[in-house]
Amino acid sequence: MSQRTPDGESRLEEAVRIAITREERMESPRGEWHDRLWYPADDERQTCCEKITPTESNRQALESHCRTQAHIAKLFQVPLPELRRAVKRARDADRGPARPARPALSLHTLGSPGGRADVLFEASRSAHGDALQELRAEAQRFERVLPRLIAAPESGDALLELLEEASAGVDRLHLTIEYCRQAETTYDSARVVRDLVSRLFEREKKSA
Repeated sequence: MSQRTPDGESRLEEAVRIAITREERMESPRGEWHDRLWYPADDERQTCCEKITPTESNRQALESHCRTQAHIAKLFQVPLPELRRAVKRARDADRGPARPARPALSLHTLGSPGGRADVLFEASRSAHGDALQELRAEAQRFERVLPRLIAAPESGDALLELLEEASAGVDRLHLTIEYCRQAETTYDSARVVRDLVSRLFEREKKSA
C-alpha cells in the first residue's frame, strides 16, 4: 500500500500535483534568496541539487531545477518514470474533449442569432484564444532554458539535470503545440459552419 500524506493523497498523487503546479508557475519551490542568489530550503534540497551552483548570470538555477520532475521525484521518493507517466495522464485528462449532450437540432435552433452555431463559434473562439495564450507562455518558459543549454557543461550531474529539464520542456511544448493546432482547426471549422448555417437560415426566412 502506498504511503499517504496528511491530506490523504498518496506520495505519487501529491508529486503529480506539485510537478504540474510548479511547471505552470502556480506554485514555487521552498527556498529563499541570499546575496541575490536563490537557494532551496533544507526540506526542499535533495542530493540532485548538490551539483548545481547559482551564479550572477543564472541566479535562479536551483529554483528552476526544483521545478523539474527529476527533483520532485526525489523530493517525494517516487520513481521518475512513474511520475512522468502520471503527469502525462493528468495533463491528457485535463485536455480531454468535453462531451455535451445531443439535443434535437433544427435549422432555427442552429442558425438563429445566438443559436447553437453562434454558441459553438464563440466557445471555439474562446478556446482558440486560451490555446494561443498557453502556447506563448510555454514558448517563453522554454526560451529561458536555451541560453543554459548553449552554455551547458560537457558532462556531469549538472548536464544531466539540465537535459532532464530541457526534455520535460520539449514534451510540454510539443503537447501545447498539438493542443493549439487542434484548437485552430476547431475554430476554423466552427466559423465555416456558423457562416453556412447563417446563410441557410436567412434563405429559409426569405422563402417563408
